[in-house]
Amino acid sequence: MVDKADRYARSVRTFLVLNFFLGRVAVRTLLHRLLHGPRRPDWSLLYELVVAIMAAGIPDDETTSVWKMRHDMEQLGRAPLPLEAEVRTVRMGGVDCEWVSVPECRADGALLYLHGGGYVAGSPSTHRALIVELARQTRLR
Repeated sequence: MVDKADRYARSVRTFLVLNFFLGRVAVRTLLHRLLHGPRRPDWSLLYELVVAIMAAGIPDDETTSVWKMRHDMEQLGRAPLPLEAEVRTVRMGGVDCEWVSVPECRADGALLYLHGGGYVAGSPSTHRALIVELARQTRLR
């Protein structure tokens, strides 16, 4: 049990370190924008935040290695799915994919969801709860 609690504590620590880092970048960007306007006239606030986060990189310490972030995100992102949700793993065009559906999904359409993460963090399992809700709201698998 201690091992599981220790893993959870490390996952929470990584989550907090990354969120503190992202918060600092966001505050700096917002302050700069308030004092000096956007960095480019055609940049929205959201775009400017994304650019600032990408430019800042990832904090370089033992808690934020790519493999550690992947592992910790997997642990934190696993949410129980509703019983009526169906997840089916398939291979399409040489790529592992998932069909996620709920009973109210129509048969005449599909929603393509690419979870992002820049091949650094996240996976289909960390986004399943979101996909189930998208399937429910759009009635598409």
